[in-house]
Amino acid sequence: MLGHNQDYFQNRSNPYVFVLPIFEIEENYDLPDTKEQLIDLIQGNVGIPFHKFVCPECHTIPKYEEWLVADNSSEDRLNVFHVAKRKVPYSSWEPIYVSTNDVPLYDER
Repeated sequence: MLGHNQDYFQNRSNPYVFVLPIFEIEENYDLPDTKEQLIDLIQGNVGIPFHKFVCPECHTIPKYEEWLVADNSSEDRLNVFHVAKRKVPYSSWEPIYVSTNDVPLYDER
């Protein structure tokens, strides 16, 4: 669900993607259903941003600290939190994303 920004994003002439931050959670823990539950796992050192210790510069979440404290409790849909580009300081960023079929395939070189 794109929410109230749906028309803006669907009517753009240049390709775009929606990047989703992903996290690793220790075995034997339930997957969180809400951001609040995810934050509890992160604060309890049970959850971490994806590849935090493998390649942190590859999966750094732009505005991560701000995202953690942003209040989304009244939201019942996804919204754009921040717009970022794969430029310094994120030039090594390998975001995991959702897109339309109009976005070119990922170049693994």
